[in-house]
Amino acid sequence: MSSDNTSSDTIVQSDDGENIRLRQPDDWHVHLRDGSVLAGVALHTARQFARAIIMPNLDPPITTCTAASAYRQRILAALPEDVAFTPLMTAYLTDAIDAAELQAGFEGGVFTAAKLYPANATTNSAHGVTDIKAIYPVLEQMQKMGMPLLVHGEVTSAHIDIFDREAVFIEEVMQPLLADLPELKVVFEHITTSQAVEFVESAGTNIGATITPHHLMINRNDMFAGGIRPHLYCLPVVKRETHQRALRRAATSGNPRFFLGTDSAPHAQSDKETACGCAGIYNAPVALECYATVFEEEGALPELQAFAAENGPNFYGLPLNEGTVTLARRKQTVASLIDAAGTPIVPFQADQPLNWTFIGLIQRLLLQMEWSIFALVQMFIITVGTCLAFWLRLRGVSKQNGQLREALEAHNDATAPSPAAWVQERLAALPADGTTTPVISLVLQHALEPQGDMENLLRTAIADGGLSVDSGQTEQLAALEAELEAAKAAAEAIADGNCEEDRTEELKQLLQQFTRDSREMMACIQSLETENTELRKLRRDQKPFALKRLLGLFEENWTRHFIRPQLDQLGDGCMIMKPWHFKIYGPNIRLGEAVHVVTAADRTVRLTTWQHEDGEGSIDVQDYALLCPGVRIDSATSVVIGQSTMLAAGVYITDADWHGIYNRPRPIGASAAVVLGRNVWIGDGAIVCKGVTVGDNTIVGAGAVVTKSLPANVVAAGNPASVVKNLDPTREMISRADLLTEHARLSQDVKLLDQALRKDNTWWGWLRSVIAPDHRD
Repeated sequence: MSSDNTSSDTIVQSDDGENIRLRQPDDWHVHLRDGSVLAGVALHTARQFARAIIMPNLDPPITTCTAASAYRQRILAALPEDVAFTPLMTAYLTDAIDAAELQAGFEGGVFTAAKLYPANATTNSAHGVTDIKAIYPVLEQMQKMGMPLLVHGEVTSAHIDIFDREAVFIEEVMQPLLADLPELKVVFEHITTSQAVEFVESAGTNIGATITPHHLMINRNDMFAGGIRPHLYCLPVVKRETHQRALRRAATSGNPRFFLGTDSAPHAQSDKETACGCAGIYNAPVALECYATVFEEEGALPELQAFAAENGPNFYGLPLNEGTVTLARRKQTVASLIDAAGTPIVPFQADQPLNWTFIGLIQRLLLQMEWSIFALVQMFIITVGTCLAFWLRLRGVSKQNGQLREALEAHNDATAPSPAAWVQERLAALPADGTTTPVISLVLQHALEPQGDMENLLRTAIADGGLSVDSGQTEQLAALEAELEAAKAAAEAIADGNCEEDRTEELKQLLQQFTRDSREMMACIQSLETENTELRKLRRDQKPFALKRLLGLFEENWTRHFIRPQLDQLGDGCMIMKPWHFKIYGPNIRLGEAVHVVTAADRTVRLTTWQHEDGEGSIDVQDYALLCPGVRIDSATSVVIGQSTMLAAGVYITDADWHGIYNRPRPIGASAAVVLGRNVWIGDGAIVCKGVTVGDNTIVGAGAVVTKSLPANVVAAGNPASVVKNLDPTREMISRADLLTEHARLSQDVKLLDQALRKDNTWWGWLRSVIAPDHRD
């Protein structure tokens, strides 16, 4: 096959340099494995690439059309239905490969290419070719058909140094092969040396090569930095820095015969961190970000699109992809571990920062986020209807809510009414049957809107002629004045000791009640002042209520679709803020009722359970608990977070050592359950280690390291943590359970309050705050 594909499109970079958009790329060399690992890794490739050349080195290998078709169906079944991804299948060449089967597969569209593994050169290559001349008839047929040969270019002789095996392969195999079959289409895969670069550059147009992100980013010094780095071990092995520089020059040169091939090869963590670890680097989660990093460092970002999205299709004779993807100049830290359907895998660049973040396919963004055009229109209608219903309901809220709002406004800056008007309003509310309101009640009402001395207020209201009362109200007013005078006299009598004995106790109780009511009222006023200050801060968020509600619904849908299926339990009323930053790895993870999880882009919340030969971990976060940004919980046995317990930002809880003390490669190590009691508070950045039990209501200070159990009702701090203070167990302890027991009603009240606070927010105001923020924001 040949192709005349050319592209007038180039990489598009935003004016501020923060985003780049390029044609959707393909991966021309990837390992997806099979079984549960396939289910866990396939989406990492499919989310970035439209097509991929799938390696056939399964056990047993893919040698027939039937096997290839079945494997292709398993790959597609492992992906969500709305992900458009095309696996390009390959045949595994053996000494006994059936040429007719190969021809039928290629002509029938089952096979895109055939893969040559020298026997025992890499993972699952034991069935590979022992002598390339033995399959010359098959290769001659491939040359006639135009079927590409994909080559793992290393000799396997034990006497050849592992760092020289690619160069020797070029001399002993590639050059004689192309001399005998000069028109054979060959892809020299995952090249690693300057000799390979020179070979491809000097060869004909029927020779291409793929280059991996890890061979561009690391060299053999990195593999031995500070000790052996098993997750940087691959085959072909990384070489000297001089070879790395040659690869970078080739990839960024614009030469159309070099193109993207990740050679992403997942292996379980335990298979890498062992006495004889597997070869392979799993880079699929951040492949494009790594390539963009290299091209930017080489000052060649404009060449990235050709390398990633055009050179490969042109070489294979396939059409260019129509979709586009976006990379944002947004710093990310690569996950330290990825759960591939129960298999823990350490990705390339684990725990390391990258300056680029993959955004996704522009034309499929709505679909992948489960927002079709119809769904958006439907959501808009629902949102508008909801806002209208809330607005109508707000207009008909109870008198009590209206009075609270008026009290807040009056407390802040409302102009006080005249004394006459204020007293007139109070008199109008008096009972019609002639009974008088107790003076204390009126005084307490007066405390909400202080107008000066009560007695002077009443006298002034009558004297200035502004108060009109009927005969009944006049009598009530007189009675009020009399009660006020009697209360004053009683207070003075008690103070002087001149009080009838039978009334002393009564008046004392009256004054004590007045004192308690006054204190409660003052506490209420102070609370209102504090709350109102916070409410004013909320007004700096210019989002209109409809937009805020829409974002809330989006978070709820994300949680329901992406988070709930990963959990054994997700209780009613749970709220996960920015749930796309909530990471779950492994089974046996439960969140109770009304658990709140707060995440951030730079501080994900991560819950991980491990399966091992002695059992498996579990994490039980009980009702009303709070997990703040950066919380990490790792379990190989059991971690229980008690009811109403609060974990501050950056808290780490672990029930295992994760390595043996004397046998360091041993995974998990010693493990013992961790139990946090009810209403425990773990401070910012604290660490809770294996085997620890923390008693109810106990507080652990910021940065503490808890290595031994703590009793209930204490404050502990330090490294190692020790008790520094005892709490009073007799005092009433108010917990999150007291606040969240009726979480549905609370949620509704918060929505109503949020709507009231945002009543003046507009769409234009919000857009202005985003585009041109000022002091109002």
